[in-house]
Amino acid sequence: MTLYLNIPLLRNTKTTRRHSRRVVWFFVLCVVLGSVLFWRLTDLFLTQNSVFDAAPEHAIAMVRFHSSQKTRGELLSLLDQTPLISNRPLTISDIQPFIKGEFAIFIDDQGGKSLAIKASEKDLPKDLLDTLGITIQKIHKNLFLLSETLMPIGNEKKNVQNKNAFFSFHLIGSFALKTEENNWIHGPVSLKNNEVNVSLPNRGEIINSEIIVPQNTIASLSIQGWTFSDYETISSSVNKLTGFEENFLAFINNEEQVNIILVKNSEENGISYLFSAVPTKTKEEMIRFLKQAVALYEPNVDRWTLKDGSIASELKADPSNISYEEVNILGSSLVHFSTQNNGDLYFYQGKDDFFISDSESLASAFLNEETNKMNGICFVNLELARVFLQNQTFFSVEYIPMSLLNKNRVFETKIKGDGIIFTIRN
Repeated sequence: MTLYLNIPLLRNTKTTRRHSRRVVWFFVLCVVLGSVLFWRLTDLFLTQNSVFDAAPEHAIAMVRFHSSQKTRGELLSLLDQTPLISNRPLTISDIQPFIKGEFAIFIDDQGGKSLAIKASEKDLPKDLLDTLGITIQKIHKNLFLLSETLMPIGNEKKNVQNKNAFFSFHLIGSFALKTEENNWIHGPVSLKNNEVNVSLPNRGEIINSEIIVPQNTIASLSIQGWTFSDYETISSSVNKLTGFEENFLAFINNEEQVNIILVKNSEENGISYLFSAVPTKTKEEMIRFLKQAVALYEPNVDRWTLKDGSIASELKADPSNISYEEVNILGSSLVHFSTQNNGDLYFYQGKDDFFISDSESLASAFLNEETNKMNGICFVNLELARVFLQNQTFFSVEYIPMSLLNKNRVFETKIKGDGIIFTIRN
């Protein structure tokens, strides 16, 4: 008789319990949250301002880079042969062998550049730096400021408003900008597909506008009118561009947006301009104002001979001698002034806006609804702008090295959420 072993298999399967789905999902959630927290802590570590202590007293901006094995190639490609210190040929290739982790370029109010580095004192190539005429200032352990000359340190930072990236994907550093005494805004710099993005917090003073980008646009900019009240900034360059007196822009409302468009015209290195804003005067008041501006720009010269035989001259600006005509462009009535040397000045005023331009074609493009438009604050065609950025007549200070601009095509500024995004593309 054959005996069989009777094992209750069914019963044993009941003793092997499956893990609860809730437990599995809870475990997955903990892993995900842990990964996010770890990444966030890594991001905070990479964006901390450990070189900010080296800021010179007159610094108004800082560009900080985190150099690692991952970012080294990208930084070499981005900065290439760009000098890191004013009037000194020191480049990123020269400092890569001895820096530890990070370095920062400070820009002062005169456009001068100095370099802060994290490095061991014994690793500093002092002979090379002495040969290049570079001054070394020790801030504290492993933090040094390299500059053209000895610089005062002590840029107090009472308030730094940060715009942090939640993830550190493609992060290569950070950018800080001084907005007023002891106040700075700070945010991340990322690099992806040859596109550099800088994100800064928006304090609510700047809003997106619709700016037009006609053919051959050099730059299109939308800013608040109060920017023109400081002669040392935009208004100085605008007056040089138009040729009119300093008070030419007095009609602009400080509280409203002003749009500026610059395009390349047919002349060699020639620029045509257009300013548009919300009207603060009636059309008749603006015509009288423009007649006076043109008269000041083209004064009459009276000469007479004095008793001793010398020639005396007197300049007279007489608005009553300035004439204008009404012209029609795309169904809109514009006022046209002819100025000396075959120059032109076009003025248009509608119900909600007005513009002034020295170009009929640019005025037509502005009125044409089919002209390319984009939401943003600023658009610059760097390929067209380079020759003008190098022109010392308009820009006496080089805040951005031309060696860096030569590699790129477009600069744009837009508002996104609670931040301002600056983009440079090649």
